[in-house]
Amino acid sequence: MQLGTFKFVTSTSLLRDGIKVYQSALPTKNEDRTVVLEFEHGTLIAIFDGHNSDELAEFASKHIPQLVVERFDPEAADVPEVMTQIFEAFDQSLISKVTQLFIGKPDLSDPLWDDPGEIHEVIGYSHQDPQFSAGRLATVGTTVLIGIIDKEKKHIWVVSLGDSDAVCGRLRDGKMTPIMLGDRHNCSNPDEVKRLADEHPNEPNLVQGNRVQGLLAVTRALGDHQMKVQSQPLSRRIMKYFYPSPIPNDAFERMDANGQHTPPYLSSTPTVRRYELLPQDMLIFASDGLRDSMYKIPADDRWDIIMALANGEEHEQLGHACIRAGAGDNGAELLIKNALWGQDPDKMAWELADARRQCRDDISVVIVDLGW
Repeated sequence: MQLGTFKFVTSTSLLRDGIKVYQSALPTKNEDRTVVLEFEHGTLIAIFDGHNSDELAEFASKHIPQLVVERFDPEAADVPEVMTQIFEAFDQSLISKVTQLFIGKPDLSDPLWDDPGEIHEVIGYSHQDPQFSAGRLATVGTTVLIGIIDKEKKHIWVVSLGDSDAVCGRLRDGKMTPIMLGDRHNCSNPDEVKRLADEHPNEPNLVQGNRVQGLLAVTRALGDHQMKVQSQPLSRRIMKYFYPSPIPNDAFERMDANGQHTPPYLSSTPTVRRYELLPQDMLIFASDGLRDSMYKIPADDRWDIIMALANGEEHEQLGHACIRAGAGDNGAELLIKNALWGQDPDKMAWELADARRQCRDDISVVIVDLGW
């Protein structure tokens, strides 16, 4: 469905275990990627939400799911350890491709590297140079959310790195109630803010404007190695030439002024949880753009409303009537429309206006009907 210069990207799939998957995205920056993958032990659903570029979200979406399904064993006791190893090794491989470029060359603190021409001779000048493209993957970032539903549809493993949402809708007293699955790794989570403070004692102002170093809302992600590597010559002198650099020079000056000298300030370690599934459960996976698009509604109420919409119910807090589901409608696309504008033409016009589109994040939603 074409809407101005934007287009819903929508699909519906019936999988072998009777699972029906509704996918839809309303892209603006086009930095989200979604993967649905059937494999030996069940079904994998993944959302990658890139920032500063779509490059790493695109690259990781083509590799991480395959790495996960190759090593996932639902009977093993070490699933969290295996998932952690996959994510951390993948993230380390991104920066290793940069450091390998300088093996056998002068130390990065050598004055030779004050010359941008010397740096570009090593890293290349644009995406036409493979070493430059590899360095970009280490410079930009992406969050990752993975759900693995076992073949019997009795359990789901949720692997979280960043702040996309995995939510189970469960019927309680006739109402579809949201149960948050996994973890949300951003500066709105007090546990994450405390973790940062504990890892960097005596370093004030780690979180500024609800962002790590005033730069990123998320506290865990793949990539973003300028905020991770211990080598200052690498993070400040070399990586800024994988342009456009997401971190301005004055950000490092602020870190110095605050006495912040102990990276990493972002983690690549996911959290892994397992949950029991019950008959009639509904699963929703969504990038943070969905809940953030409901900025006029208190944050604590948003998923109650989203789950009601997914269950075909109206909600007075939205302030607009909802579009009723018709035969053949995609539930994920309908959910996005009803969350943003429903039957209100003025809201629709506002959401699609240039000023609103420029500040709205990508929205990606996957609804899973387990097919009981």
